[in-house]
Amino acid sequence: MSFNRVTLLGTVADISDFEEEPSIHRPAKFIIMTVNKYRKGNGKPDYIPDFHHVWFYSKKVMNDLITLKTGSNVFVDGHLKTHRNKNKDGTTTYLTYISASRVDLMNDTQEQNLIGMVRKWK
Repeated sequence: MSFNRVTLLGTVADISDFEEEPSIHRPAKFIIMTVNKYRKGNGKPDYIPDFHHVWFYSKKVMNDLITLKTGSNVFVDGHLKTHRNKNKDGTTTYLTYISASRVDLMNDTQEQNLIGMVRKWK
C-alpha cells in the first residue's frame, strides 16, 4: 500500500509559466515557496526556503485563481508526480512537481486560522 498526498501553505514565488487557459496538454504552472526553521550551531534561529513546482489542469481551479500574483499566500492540496523530459542532446531530466487538485488563495484571517490549526495538530 502507498500514500501520495501533498498539502502545502506557501507564498507564490513565480508565475512566469502561468497558463490562463489550462488543458489536459498544457497545465497552468507556478512555483510556491515554503520556509523551514532550524537552529544554527550558536542556537539562533535561521530559515531555509524551499521551492515547489505546482501544476494543475482544472479550469475550475483556474477561475478561482484569476487574481494569483507573486507574493500571494496559497493553500495547495494534491499529489506528487514526476515529469520526464528528453533534451536535444539526448540526456533525460526529471522534475518532481505537485499535481494540484485544489488551490485556494488565502487572505490573512484564513491563513492565521490554518496556522493555528496546524500548531494544535503538531
